[in-house]
Order: sequence, then C-alpha cells, then structure tokens
Amino acid sequence: MDREIFRHFFDDQIRWGDCDLLGHVNNTLYLRYIESARIAYSEELLDVNLNPSTKTGWVLADLHCSFRDQLTYPCRISVGSRISRVGNSSATMEAAVFAVEKDRAAFTSTAILVWYDFISQQTARIPDQVRQAVKTFEGTVEGL
Repeated sequence: MDREIFRHFFDDQIRWGDCDLLGHVNNTLYLRYIESARIAYSEELLDVNLNPSTKTGWVLADLHCSFRDQLTYPCRISVGSRISRVGNSSATMEAAVFAVEKDRAAFTSTAILVWYDFISQQTARIPDQVRQAVKTFEGTVEGL
C-alpha cells in the first residue's frame, strides 16, 4: 500500500518498550498502532463514539496483516487508514504503518469491521450518517 491512497493519518512514535530483545518493534505492537488509527478514524471522521455506554459501533471481525520492514527505536510513525468498501453491515478498512521519513510501509493490514448492536448482541445495518461520512471523506468507495 502506498502512502498516497490514504487521506487519514494517525501520528505516533515508537517507544523504547515497544521493542523486543532483537531490537525491533515486537509484532504485537503493530496491531496496537492500527487499532489506535482505527479508533481515531471512527471518532474524528465518522462521529462514532467508542466508550462503554455506546449502543452500536464497529467490532473487528477479520484481520490480515503483512510485515514488510523493521521499525526500531527511536522512530516517529504515521499510520494511514481508509475505508475502501462498505456493505450492508460490514466495511473493509485498510491500514499501513510508515516511518515518517520513509514512503514504504513497514506493516500493512486489511480488516473487516462489522457494525454491531451491543444491546441486542447482533450485527446491524451501518447507519446512513456513517455511510455518508465515509463517502464525504473518502470519495469513491466500493458499495457507496
């Protein structure tokens, strides 16, 4: 994934404690970085509040990831995220972690997010206002 396909970025930095004995970022931390970007995208762009009193919202249903390069401390990172497809109750979110000074992604992922009703404990249709917010921000999106 190229940096140019993303319009939303979440900036962070590698912490010393993110690295393992081999000196690079531990694989589990990349998932935390994209989680932070996914939450920021939802809250900033879609007005989806993800707190304990939330009645509906995204749940992560499926995640595929690829490790493409090592990141080490110290390093500032930028996590690009975008919604590339919207269905009835699910959406595809792509993300990539970039070292700020590099154009090549160190990590890429494709996730399936499902809109969920936490009261009835069932999937639900993605609300029209969320669909419109995605379309307004992303432009052309499969399914919209």
